[in-house]
Amino acid sequence: MTFFSIGRVFERDNSVLFEMPSQDGFAFYEKLSNTVHFGDSELADLQARVEAVRYRPRFESDSLRREAEERLESLVLNVTEGCNLACSYCIFSGNYENERIETDRDMDFDTAKKALDFFISRSKNPAMISFYGGEPINNMELITRVVDYARGFFPDKEFAFTMTSNFYNADKFLHEIAERGIYVTISLDGPKEVHDKNRRTKNGGSTHRKILRNIEIFEESYPGYAESHFSYNATCENPYDLLGIIRFFNENDRCGIVRIGNKETKGFDRNSREENSFNFSLLSQEYIASIVSGRDPKILRTFFDQELKRVTLRDTGVMPEELMLDGCCYPGNRKLFVDTGGAFYMCERFGGRASIGNVSSGINLDIVNNIIEEFMEIRDGSCGGCWAQRLCAPCIQSSKDPSGDISSSGMKQLCGSYKSQILVALAQNVILSKWKGVLEKYINSIELV
Repeated sequence: MTFFSIGRVFERDNSVLFEMPSQDGFAFYEKLSNTVHFGDSELADLQARVEAVRYRPRFESDSLRREAEERLESLVLNVTEGCNLACSYCIFSGNYENERIETDRDMDFDTAKKALDFFISRSKNPAMISFYGGEPINNMELITRVVDYARGFFPDKEFAFTMTSNFYNADKFLHEIAERGIYVTISLDGPKEVHDKNRRTKNGGSTHRKILRNIEIFEESYPGYAESHFSYNATCENPYDLLGIIRFFNENDRCGIVRIGNKETKGFDRNSREENSFNFSLLSQEYIASIVSGRDPKILRTFFDQELKRVTLRDTGVMPEELMLDGCCYPGNRKLFVDTGGAFYMCERFGGRASIGNVSSGINLDIVNNIIEEFMEIRDGSCGGCWAQRLCAPCIQSSKDPSGDISSSGMKQLCGSYKSQILVALAQNVILSKWKGVLEKYINSIELV
């Protein structure tokens, strides 16, 4: 596996000048016309001329507000706050500032029913319903009642049911899961030596072997179900483990869709919030080689596809006076998270912060619109003097502040990571532009999320 790394970087308000991988010259991006230049010996002079322009457009929220009339996409029920494991990087471990900790609270059926009735009458088709924890399987009785109620009382509605599970006790509920066609995202951190460092039982025991055995038992009992209904989510706590995680999933054909992310750093350690972020320059050369040769990059897609498509299809017109809040969904529309007590939030990663309603009174549009306005002000203040202003697409959750709800400080904690990803995407775009037909074909294969 080959690595590549971007060299020297010169950031200014309107532009960035950066050294391409392998010292293959410099590239220059400027946001005024959203244009990338490469191979020009006068790039430094061009940057100076671009920076002489004093132009600072603002963000607008009207386009986002118009999404208020759209139907809801997915409901996420926090069916339990309890868990059977003790993962070291869990955001509910007590090691994160102002995050809830594990409790024995479960959602009851009355709360779930109210949430379902509210959501289903306003949802798209199919209606997506997800079960979240803690460990959702800990409250499997509620999950089965929810699925049966939804299909029984709304026979004309199409549903897709999903859960995220550590899968450690899944062998006890094979039939309940399979007979209801529930899709499962299994938390599996790759090889045993990586997985068992962090994902352990309450007593400190390993979990890797039992989880893999449970997947095998499922396949033996319901052939084909794992391939059609299972996906995998890996957390890379240490960037040096990344190659081993990728190798594990590439060598296990039974693992279909795989997403790899790094652990949450906000609120974990004030002195090293971005220390554990991935180096997104790593693995890029292999990604490019796969595209050029016509091979599917597979797992590498999870790191690069979205930013590459956004950069490649960027609007190359003159910078408008107002910019849309790209990357944002209207709070509660794409995902409506319901905690065990029935409070509504924008998504599961926002639980406990900025409630937008509850199962009894519904979504409070005044609160939602206030959140949108606050986020717009955050972006105006944080992003106006940044070269990546037109390419960066953070969601509201990106501004989550460990000390409160949302803030400029919360947003800035992730700026370095976002800009690194965009720089890698710009470099990839410059390299792949040499094979224009190949790039166009590949970009068309990427579905923006």
